Amino acid sequence: MSSWNPFIRNTTSRKSIGLITTRDFDRETRRLESLEENAKSLTRDLIKQDKSFDDFSRGQ
Repeated sequence: MSSWNPFIRNTTSRKSIGLITTRDFDRETRRLESLEENAKSLTRDLIKQDKSFDDFSRGQ
């Protein structure tokens, strides 16, 4: 049995592989954008925490 190749149209299926691929690509793109936003948000939080800790340390 050959492995599934996403670039070859499946002749036994009526679904267009291109449409599936586009939908999956869009979903993955949104997922990556969401992960990127989460990473930026976490980075901003860490920077704020670092600054707060520095201010606190100076006050000691």
